[in-house]
Amino acid sequence: IKLETVVVPALLRPSFLLVNMDVSSIPALMSSTELNLVGKLVGPEAGLMIGKALKSNTTLTVLNIGVSRMGPEAGLAFEEAFKNNPTLNFRVTGVGSKAGRAIAEALKINQALLTLNIYGNGVGPASGLVFADMLTKNRTLTTLDLGRSDLGSQAGLAIADALRGNQTLTSLDLSDNRFNPDVGLAVADLLKVNQTLTILNLSKNYFGPEVGEAIAQTLKTNKKLLTFKFDRNRIGSQAGLAMADVLEVNHILRILSLSHNDMGATAGLAFGKALKSNPVLTTLNLCGNQFGSDAGLAIGEALESNQALTALDLAWNRLGAAASTIAEALKTNRTLTKLDLKGNGIMPEAGSAIGQALQSNQAMVALDLGSNAIGPEAGREIAKALKSTQTLTFLNLSENGLGEAGVAIAEACNSSQALTTLDLSLNILGREAGFAFAEVLGTNQTLKSLNLDDNEIGPDAGLAIAAGLERNQTLSSLGLNGAAIGSDAGLAIGAVLTSNHVLTALDLGNNNLSSEAALTIAAALKNNETLKVLFLDRNDLGPDVGIAIAKVLESNQTLAGLFLRSNRLGAEAGVAIAIALQSNRTLMFIQGCFWRDHEK
Repeated sequence: IKLETVVVPALLRPSFLLVNMDVSSIPALMSSTELNLVGKLVGPEAGLMIGKALKSNTTLTVLNIGVSRMGPEAGLAFEEAFKNNPTLNFRVTGVGSKAGRAIAEALKINQALLTLNIYGNGVGPASGLVFADMLTKNRTLTTLDLGRSDLGSQAGLAIADALRGNQTLTSLDLSDNRFNPDVGLAVADLLKVNQTLTILNLSKNYFGPEVGEAIAQTLKTNKKLLTFKFDRNRIGSQAGLAMADVLEVNHILRILSLSHNDMGATAGLAFGKALKSNPVLTTLNLCGNQFGSDAGLAIGEALESNQALTALDLAWNRLGAAASTIAEALKTNRTLTKLDLKGNGIMPEAGSAIGQALQSNQAMVALDLGSNAIGPEAGREIAKALKSTQTLTFLNLSENGLGEAGVAIAEACNSSQALTTLDLSLNILGREAGFAFAEVLGTNQTLKSLNLDDNEIGPDAGLAIAAGLERNQTLSSLGLNGAAIGSDAGLAIGAVLTSNHVLTALDLGNNNLSSEAALTIAAALKNNETLKVLFLDRNDLGPDVGIAIAKVLESNQTLAGLFLRSNRLGAEAGVAIAIALQSNRTLMFIQGCFWRDHEK
């Protein structure tokens, strides 16, 4: 009864969504040149006020209201903004179909707007048709994002037809609209005649092989498109071969993304061949295409001579031992700066080869080797590389069974002056590695993100990490989920949070913390003004902690994400948290299971 009469109404009240926005300050904001509300759950009430205020504004040039949950009425009020402002972003605001049509209608007469981002609003088919009509009349819009807008195939066809005569639009996003293949074929025909589009995103429309082949044929002769994204369209092997052929003849395209398209081994070999001769492509995403080891060998050989590619994603392609060929290429390649080999089962020998190659490579900036079972020896080779490289800033080694090599990697971190992000989750690192990373936290002034999730470093190492964290002035994200640090370490970390002013994300889930440790953390949050995301899930904390957290939410104006599931907080705490959310203006996401009589 309590949950029905208190919690649900609290969540539905407009004031629940008034996040980080003092409505009394809105008139003053209207005299500025830029208003950025991205990521703030402004809500309907404040959204309406801002929309009405914009009717008289003559100075605003940039308006970004992404992820602000203002709703359809506010979207209608914002229609007037288009008459005076050249750059608007409505990304994920929930403006709805009616407001979507109104915005499109306004653009028919607007001759100032340059950029419109309405991604994720589900404006619907009727709005899509109005947008298509707008594109035949508007002569100023250069960037349009209608991704995830539920436009429907009829609107998709209309937009493709409208763009045949449009000579101003340079960037178009129609991703995730579930168009039928006819829309894809229409876009393929459009690209034969359109002379302005340079960026096109058609990802997640599941067009199929016929559309894939048609677009590939068009891309062979298109001389304008610089960026093309066609992920998750199930194009298959034949269309994959056709896309590889594009790279043989098209020397205009700079960025190509074809992830998760089931292209298979033959297409993978063709991409390897194409990369040997293509002199201009800088970014290629081929993730999740089941290429296999032969394709891996071909791509590795191509990287020995290719001097244009700077970013390559080959994750989840079953490359296996072929990664050794890629490692060999890294010894001489001086242009590739980002490489993703996650989930390829490359195993210890290839992992060691990559580590050895990195010891002389001074170009790599970001490397993802997660989920590859490379083992301790490869881990030690990578540790040696960390001591010598001055460029690597991002490294993911999660789920690799590194074991005792964790200590060597920690020691190498003290020598690295470049590494800012390190993921070592799921690596069986143990107590000694925990102590080694505690020392890193006390001395390293470069590392900003460290993930040690699921490594059971234990209570003593947990206490040492708390001590290191107390001295650290740079780390902004720390993952200790499932690290078995226990209550004493939780108490110590809670005490650190009272004075730490840099940590913005902390994961202490599944650590058997005890209610006392959690209460200490809750008390620290009353004055902490930097922590934005906190995980306390799966700690069996109990009702007292839930009520304490509710009190924190009444005054804390920083926390944006809070994870509390599997803590048996109870119905009373659930009600208290719901009531606290009525006045809290920053929390954007809360995950919790509130138990009553042991039933979720």
